[in-house]
Amino acid sequence: MLLFPGEETIFEGLAGFWIEEIEYMETAGLKLLMCDGECERALRPLACRIFPVAPLENENGKIEAAADIRGKRMCPIWDLKYVDRAFVKTVKKVFGLLAENAEMLAVMRLVSAEQKELMRFYKKQKG
Repeated sequence: MLLFPGEETIFEGLAGFWIEEIEYMETAGLKLLMCDGECERALRPLACRIFPVAPLENENGKIEAAADIRGKRMCPIWDLKYVDRAFVKTVKKVFGLLAENAEMLAVMRLVSAEQKELMRFYKKQKG
């Protein structure tokens, strides 16, 4: 899972986890958390905790909460109609708070850009 800024300090040296520095959406230096496939729920990074919700920047530049299209092929509840509305509302509120930090906002915009690109890809497949 893609780590949000600062999260890598939680997982450094923790058994069952390792971190790889990656280039993501043409941006170098981001961190990807890898795991053995099982972990304590309390240790999950933010990207795992909010799945299947992802940030999506609207036309006004505001970060919204949307279905994480990356989960379409692997998660039966990727469509938010199956997800508790209160959870989605809370994640949207968290996105708003995180967006106040420039580093967090930059990562959310990268994820949003990937979401938009994948949405275009899926629309072309249907067309």
